Amino acid sequence: MKRLTLNTSERSQAFARIADTDTGRRAWLGDPETAHVSAKPFILKAHMAVRDATDKVARLSEDATRTEAAKHAAAAKVVGKATADISAAHAALTVVANEMDASAMNKFSAYANDAAARNGDVRQAAIGRWIQEQAKTPQGMAEIQKQALTNPRVLAELELSESFILGLAPETHMRLRMDGMTQQVPDAVAELKASGAICKTLATMETFAKDMHAHLYDANIAKQGETHVEI
Repeated sequence: MKRLTLNTSERSQAFARIADTDTGRRAWLGDPETAHVSAKPFILKAHMAVRDATDKVARLSEDATRTEAAKHAAAAKVVGKATADISAAHAALTVVANEMDASAMNKFSAYANDAAARNGDVRQAAIGRWIQEQAKTPQGMAEIQKQALTNPRVLAELELSESFILGLAPETHMRLRMDGMTQQVPDAVAELKASGAICKTLATMETFAKDMHAHLYDANIAKQGETHVEI
């Protein structure tokens, strides 16, 4: 059975088995097949870095020309390069996620501002008052929900006005806005969802990089390898 890590603990062995499979890497580094096109190259970069590192560590474990300390020292360098590549991918994905969030917010604002401008100040103010009145009863709230899904002017008021002005609880206001935007500005909502998926990957990717150092070699033994003197 191929030895995938220089560490002998069952936990390290389990981590190495995960890191050595496409399925395991997808769970921690994101799935390049389903990732947004903007995120795909960076996720692929992280996958390749880990795949290369696990392969080299496995080969180091069978290297009869090195002492155990030298194996760990070499593995530390291999893992260090891989985690540097993961960090670069993490930074790039953070930029992608932030750009998606900004793009979605701009689309929301543009849609709302355009609808409000076409409606005019007087009629738009009337919609604000209508929402205030409807928000006082359960039946009225149901009507706001209905109009938010299809009426650009109602959605514009929900987007451009504060919760307290409309007489809505903040969480209810947010739900109405998102439900309306999902129906009326689906491309912007898709960007937010893609950004959310990237942010989940960012969290697991960071943890995975730290675990590589903890489970693929022993840092204390690696330090012993650094004391080697060439004669």
